[in-house]
Amino acid sequence: MVKAIEIRRLGVFDSAEESNWLFRLVNRLHYGTRESVIRPELLFRPGTPLDTAAMAESARNLRALGLFRDVTIDTVRSDSGLVARVTTADAWSTSIGFDIESTGNQSSFSTAFVEANFLGTGSRVLARYGTFPNYTALEFEFSHPRFIANRIGLDVYHEERSDGNQSIVTLDHPFRSLASPFGISLLAREFDGQVLRFFGGESVASDTVRNRTAQLVLQAAKAVHADANGYVRVGLIAQVLRNDYLPESSTAPFPQNVIFTAGPTLSISRAHFKTTTNYEHLRQTEDVDLSTTLSIGALIVTKAGGNPDNGIAPFATFRVGKEIPDGFGILAGIASGTYSATGLDSGSAVLGGTAIFRLGGTRQRLLLHAEGGMAHHAAPVDEFDLGFGLGPRAFPANAFTGNRYDFATAEYRYTVVPELASV
Repeated sequence: MVKAIEIRRLGVFDSAEESNWLFRLVNRLHYGTRESVIRPELLFRPGTPLDTAAMAESARNLRALGLFRDVTIDTVRSDSGLVARVTTADAWSTSIGFDIESTGNQSSFSTAFVEANFLGTGSRVLARYGTFPNYTALEFEFSHPRFIANRIGLDVYHEERSDGNQSIVTLDHPFRSLASPFGISLLAREFDGQVLRFFGGESVASDTVRNRTAQLVLQAAKAVHADANGYVRVGLIAQVLRNDYLPESSTAPFPQNVIFTAGPTLSISRAHFKTTTNYEHLRQTEDVDLSTTLSIGALIVTKAGGNPDNGIAPFATFRVGKEIPDGFGILAGIASGTYSATGLDSGSAVLGGTAIFRLGGTRQRLLLHAEGGMAHHAAPVDEFDLGFGLGPRAFPANAFTGNRYDFATAEYRYTVVPELASV
């Protein structure tokens, strides 16, 4: 029986590392994570039996916040009984970044301020300005995983672009654990801007359309079976969508087509996680999801004002992970389509795999990745468009456009000064 929970909050650098004046300064400048951020993520309470699975998943919840370089949960004996001890070591959360990229005759520049743990509350604040090959953009974002009633997460994003603007608001009550019984989310998105279309690797767009999108998506699911080993969840997706296009040179009135979609979903997962470091973040302990997961669904599509575009839109996603000697591998895929009385109207499928190997210690990593996809009658904004950091590197923006693609990459990483990754 757990009699009490003790929370120990450590700085960015521990007492041994604080012998360096720079690391001492970093600890003093950093606003430590509040205990009120840590406690809601714990899946066990005082007065309950010791549950090692709940303790392990609580540690995963805390690491998933992205605020800590390390999280441990263990037990100690005291005069009053068994005490669960939660120890968190903060990661440095404030960054002012400058990014310059150049490929061929194209270049981009961006500068950003990001505070991932605003005043120790777990809130994320972002402001970024960038110039890119086809546009400039000013972005703002605020997010908090438990903004409303300490349960519902909020994410607000707005982007002002030279060729349009976009706003996204998300409210989310996720499955907090594998055994959670219910999850729900609501997303609202609006976009009004240009879509440039490139064909055959051309450097100047041969077609420009105006896109106006308004989207409202509700997703809810209930677990019919759930424990520490996995789950079976049934759910519902409902969406109202306006997604219209008009040639930039056209003087015709902008169309206003509204599409309603709704249908059931089924998700099955067998849980498996691996703890590692230096995968997505340097010098932070991370949980890599190697679970076997399958999700399927079928949505009924109804267009307001007429029946010709009515149909059904099935989809399926899968993800499989496996530990391999000195590393792990992940294979994932997604396929979706929309069918009407005349057959397949549009659809796409993407398959990708990644393998990570540790080479001779904690500083070296080898990453191998391959993926490919195909699309049928994709909307202009949904066409495959690779280059300038999207897909294969060293190619300019829009170097590869079309309805099919495949590529493979290999990357070697060596961490020169691991301690600087904390800053």
